[in-house]
Amino acid sequence: MLEKCLKAVYENATFPISVCVVDNGSDKEKRNTNIHLFQPPDNPNIRFETKRLENSEGYPRTHNEGAKLLSSPIICFMDDDIQIVPGFFEEIIKIMGDRNIGVCGAKLLFPEDSTNPHRPGGKVQHIGLALDVTANAVHPLVGWSPDNIKTRKSRETLAVTGALLVIRRDIFRDCGGFDTIYGHGYWEDLDLCLKVRQKGYKILVDCNLTAYHYTGATGEMNPNHNSDFRKNRDIFRTKWGNSGLLVYDSWTYG
Repeated sequence: MLEKCLKAVYENATFPISVCVVDNGSDKEKRNTNIHLFQPPDNPNIRFETKRLENSEGYPRTHNEGAKLLSSPIICFMDDDIQIVPGFFEEIIKIMGDRNIGVCGAKLLFPEDSTNPHRPGGKVQHIGLALDVTANAVHPLVGWSPDNIKTRKSRETLAVTGALLVIRRDIFRDCGGFDTIYGHGYWEDLDLCLKVRQKGYKILVDCNLTAYHYTGATGEMNPNHNSDFRKNRDIFRTKWGNSGLLVYDSWTYG
C-alpha cells in the first residue's frame, strides 16, 4: 500500500514539494525487503526525507516527528493506504489560498476494485467527521455514491480524518501538533481540528479534493483496536466535554 501511495504522490508532483516517509517501527526484515520505498525518487520536484522510529510510537508522535523534518508552509498528512488522483496538489494550493481555512480534508472513496462489502468499491468513505446523538464520531453518508448531490457538496465540518489532513504549518505548531496522550491513535484528528477551531479557523471538506482510501489497513493489525478506541474516546470526551464545541451535527448531512 505504501508503494502505491508514494507512486501516486511522485506522479502528481508537478511543482516542488517535500515528502517525508516515517517508518513507525516496522519489522526490520520487511523494511529491508522494501528498502527502495525509503530512497529518494527520481523526480527533481521532490525534496525527500525519511525517519525511522525503532518502536511503534502510534499516529500522533509519528506524524509530529515527520512534520519536524520539513519546512513547507502547508502540511498534508497522508496515511499509507491513501492514493491521490491527478490535480490533487494543485487543488490544495487553491483551497489553502483562503487564510480563513485552517484545516482541509478530502472526499475519500473506497478503492474501485474493492470487493469487501464493508468497503464498497468506488463509494464514499469520508466527507467529514460528525457527532451523532450519543457523541460518537461518525462518517456521514458512508457508502453513498460520490455523484450524489449531497456527497458533492463542499462544507465546513466538525473535523476531518487524519488519514488525509491538510493544515497550515504555523497553525499546527501553535496547536502543539497532535496530542500524544492518544497513544497509538484514534480521536487525535478530532482533537486537533477542535484546537484549530478554537483559534477561529475553519475546518473544510472540499469535495473537489479527492483520493482513494482503503481504510483501517494499519488498525486491522492492532490487536487492541477496540480497547484503544474506547479509551481514547473517553479521553476526548473528558478533554472537550465542557468546551461547547461538541454538537450533534450528523443530521445536517442528510
